[in-house]
Amino acid sequence: MARVNRGTAVCSVTVELDGGQEIVSTITVESFDRMGLSIGSPVAAVVKASNVILATEP
Repeated sequence: MARVNRGTAVCSVTVELDGGQEIVSTITVESFDRMGLSIGSPVAAVVKASNVILATEP
């Protein structure tokens, strides 16, 4: 885990992948605390999505 932005209800957790790319996951503060996460914690990112939408303009 590379970075965490902790809010009152949720945390945005940034994970650095082996190739240097980053992926961000939003989890509840409760889950973050229960898993005992901190910067440098080893984690696995599992992507679960039924579709991915790409756009070239906002």
